[in-house]
Amino acid sequence: DRTKDVIENLREHDERVRLAALTVNRGKGAALQEGVRVADGDHVIFFDADLSYPLEAVDRAMELLEENDVVVGGRDLDPSASDSYSPLRRLTSSSFNFVVDRLLGLGIPDTQCGFKAFRKEPAKALFSHLTVNRFGFDVELLYLSRRWNLSLTRIPVHMTHRPGSSVRVFRDSLQMLADIYRIRRNAREGIYPENLPA
Repeated sequence: DRTKDVIENLREHDERVRLAALTVNRGKGAALQEGVRVADGDHVIFFDADLSYPLEAVDRAMELLEENDVVVGGRDLDPSASDSYSPLRRLTSSSFNFVVDRLLGLGIPDTQCGFKAFRKEPAKALFSHLTVNRFGFDVELLYLSRRWNLSLTRIPVHMTHRPGSSVRVFRDSLQMLADIYRIRRNAREGIYPENLPA
């Protein structure tokens, strides 16, 4: 993965580009948390660096952020989607989303879509309260969005599946299940604020 090198090259040509990097790999959630911490734009949008989601989705998300706090991509909403995942991957994904909905009641069929956008103020609050650093951080973001009654809408996004995914289905599924229970425990123990912090 040459993402860091690409960003460094972009920085040489555009002073608005900044690189936020962790010295130790603490997971995608932790990396995004650091990026949001140093971001100073009006919006926060994240998606996979390999451009598996079309850039047109950014334009649509920006439009919707005029009226919403959070915009979530939905691969399940894409009518042209062709299923390139293995039967095992599809089974674990649907099982995971079922468990998430039963335990946390999010009502979002595709919590793990790698395309999400936020207005700056909600993004700063959401990411500053994350306790999950790895793949389950998406669920925590969406849980807090629902808890704080943020306005949230979903858009269809087409994902081009790239070979060489870092997802290890069995191990990562167990970790994400542990993350769900952690989120639920945090909620019961009062770890999260009841309302969006000012």
